[in-house]
Amino acid sequence: MYRCHERAGYIPVREQDASKAAGFRNAKHAAVIPVATGMALTLTMCALREQRPSCRKVIFLRIDQKSCVKSVLTAGFELVVVDNVKDRDADEVSTDLEKLEALLNEDDYVCVLSTTSCFAPRIPDRIPAISALCAKYEVPHIVNNAYGLQSRRCMNLIQAAATSGRVDLVVQSTDKNFLVPVGGSVLTASSPKLIDAVLKAYACPESSPIVSLIFPLAVCLGRKPSRANRSMIFTKHGEYEAGIRETQRLSHFRPFP
Repeated sequence: MYRCHERAGYIPVREQDASKAAGFRNAKHAAVIPVATGMALTLTMCALREQRPSCRKVIFLRIDQKSCVKSVLTAGFELVVVDNVKDRDADEVSTDLEKLEALLNEDDYVCVLSTTSCFAPRIPDRIPAISALCAKYEVPHIVNNAYGLQSRRCMNLIQAAATSGRVDLVVQSTDKNFLVPVGGSVLTASSPKLIDAVLKAYACPESSPIVSLIFPLAVCLGRKPSRANRSMIFTKHGEYEAGIRETQRLSHFRPFP
């Protein structure tokens, strides 16, 4: 079984850990804390304050979701928003890498906050390219992966970023990814340095009760069955969508624009 840290649910990540099974193979350390994703981001930025005391700004790659904005402001930092750009070849928006590099080149920042999973037409940030810029300018890179642990695409992006650039910490939600009835966050990283700093910033000295909920559920779901079920659901969804489109074509039905 996994050994718990005295401050929170600290878990040395092993081969069977969910983050590695989902695709983040560089994950070496993890912690479970009983706070929502936004508060986990706040604690992370508070921990970074000690490591970067002269910095007062956080670069936020825009998503239209208030939790991330509140996490930066609650930590006491200034928010620098980088708006998205529309893809020329597709009806989607993502990271403005040119604006990001211009900001990194002109000032020092606490961190760059990127996001994997978001609502359409917003697609995941260009995590590998962002991590390369963060490594180049020596700025911490925090990934908001609240929904992404169950997504092979999101986890592959994080793995590629951790291999080629800088990913300091990845934050995931327990209820969105592990079906637990209690909100919490899973922090994963290649190095224990920032996770240990976050655990010191976390006020509760007791071990997290969420740990005792997550791992029985993870064992029940299983690594291979869980991935197989997701693949099956995705395939079925595609089949149903194709059937609906064919019905619309045959009935000459045109949806409203």
